[in-house]
Amino acid sequence: MPHEHLTSLTDALAKDLDQGLWAPGPLERTLAARLLVACAGDGQFTPARLYETLWEGSVALIYAGDGRLARLLAHLHEVTTHPAPDADSVLSDASRLLERVAQDAAPVTYPAVR
Repeated sequence: MPHEHLTSLTDALAKDLDQGLWAPGPLERTLAARLLVACAGDGQFTPARLYETLWEGSVALIYAGDGRLARLLAHLHEVTTHPAPDADSVLSDASRLLERVAQDAAPVTYPAVR
């Protein structure tokens, strides 16, 4: 099931972050922050929001941090595209991990609307 892969990846990344084995770089932190801002209104990951974040990271995200955040976002996309009733806890865990990743990101700014 897709959410089982997301569970194991989220757990592994959180553990490596705790132990200092994975240090998200500026691109990963910025994209995590942007995704969290996009979800701030309703707190929900959606396939469109995840796709936009992956697109924003483009090819560079695949190489940043060995592509670990890219894999997490791809699995999040899969889980939100094919939701399962028992996926809520893993989505919450992934959200908490993204919050940790985004902690040191530069503030997200958007151009003024004219």
